[in-house]
Amino acid sequence: MSKSTISAKIPERLKKELEEEGVNISKTVRNSLKEELKKRRREKLRKKAEDLRSRLKGKIDSNQMTAMIRETREEH
Repeated sequence: MSKSTISAKIPERLKKELEEEGVNISKTVRNSLKEELKKRRREKLRKKAEDLRSRLKGKIDSNQMTAMIRETREEH
């Protein structure tokens, strides 16, 4: 897997405190970025589902809609 380097400036005091606590800063940043990406993808999917629900309102049974959303979630 190809990797990229990023950098961020944080206060020196914060870096020192993190190091004193034994925090693996790189790992923590990676995990935080992964979680942020998941959160944004979930939100995008939620918005798409809401849009679909409003466009299909009255045209499809709510049980069918629930089944369709579950299928979509399982695909991702």
